[in-house]
Amino acid sequence: MIAISLAAAAGVMNAQPDPATRPFLRSVVEKYIRNTGGLQDYRFVRRVARAELDSNGNRKSWTASTSKVDFEAGVRATWLIARDDRPLTAEEIQKEEAEARRAAREWRGKLPAERKEIEEKRDRKARMERDFLNELSEALEFRSRPPEIRGGRVTLVYDFEPRAGYSPKSREAHVYEGTRGTVRVDQEDGQLVSLNAETFREVTMGIFLASVSRGSRVELNQVRLDSGVWLPLNQTINYAARILFKHVRRHVETQYQGYQPYSGPVWRGD
Repeated sequence: MIAISLAAAAGVMNAQPDPATRPFLRSVVEKYIRNTGGLQDYRFVRRVARAELDSNGNRKSWTASTSKVDFEAGVRATWLIARDDRPLTAEEIQKEEAEARRAAREWRGKLPAERKEIEEKRDRKARMERDFLNELSEALEFRSRPPEIRGGRVTLVYDFEPRAGYSPKSREAHVYEGTRGTVRVDQEDGQLVSLNAETFREVTMGIFLASVSRGSRVELNQVRLDSGVWLPLNQTINYAARILFKHVRRHVETQYQGYQPYSGPVWRGD
């Protein structure tokens, strides 16, 4: 739901915009997109927690799943290791892993024609999110704040708000029209450290199709591994939206840990 809920945590806009900032932040976004793609080369553990909220923001239901992501014959295999933050038994994990590895081998053995429809659907979704993120540096106005020191590294700080007169190129990018917040960038590597965002007004995307409510928030953080590679650390999205005639309020947290590079060949069609 990044494309629906990427909006900004309020920032103070004191400094004047710097023309050099836009191409610099465009490169930061491009690196972030490559980093998320780089997950294909790593083993890791991922936890996803989802809460459905009522109109007052109170939790109606909650689920959490923690999975291990590995490879089988170069194909990604993912299996559950904890449910609602309760670890599965060793026997349950063994069964989950065996099924995941079997499914990966089966997928690897499918004929190209059998995989085409699923791959095309996945590619369309990935392309939509890339296009949405690539528009970020054009749709927003950035103003710098004094740098910060984080973990001994210089971090550049920019507040942002909608760019006056900008016309979104995609339906999803209309969310930028109601967005302001703060982005932090590692000065040496030019990599995204964090992004905090919040919608300050309701934004409609498409005619009667969908809208994102005021106060929807997103936070993204990346981590620098000892190898110098940057990868996602966590993502928190809290949003209220209308999709067609359905109103949705949801809180979603995604966390990554235990990154280990995969040394074998990675089959890119997984």
